[in-house]
Amino acid sequence: MRLPRFSNDYRQAESNDLVRSVEVEFNKVNATIATQLPVMAVNGDTTPSVRDLKINALGVLKVPATTGYTITNFINGLDGQHILVINTGSSSITINRDNAQLEGGSNKTIAVGAAIQLVCLDDSWRQVAAVMVNS
Repeated sequence: MRLPRFSNDYRQAESNDLVRSVEVEFNKVNATIATQLPVMAVNGDTTPSVRDLKINALGVLKVPATTGYTITNFINGLDGQHILVINTGSSSITINRDNAQLEGGSNKTIAVGAAIQLVCLDDSWRQVAAVMVNS
């Protein structure tokens, strides 16, 4: 028994569907990659927003400090959100303890090239990893 042959019209339609499917998947991958890129804070911003950082994984916030200043809070965080704050500038920054539970109960100075990992719980940030120094 021979199977019926498909018409060229059907093959073309199937090919078009495949192309559309690939385009959709390509756009999904590009959107995923875009959300995984680090967010750059504005130099001198004492309350940087973490809204655009990944929620279900470690979001990276690069802080380009050209003069020393204090970050008093990270705004727009969600419970369970982890952030890695990296000082990518040429001057140190300080994380204020008023809106964050930091190791030792004191403000944390983040040196150039250093980082700190925080998690948001009950609208408060808590340190989960020590300040790492690039030495």
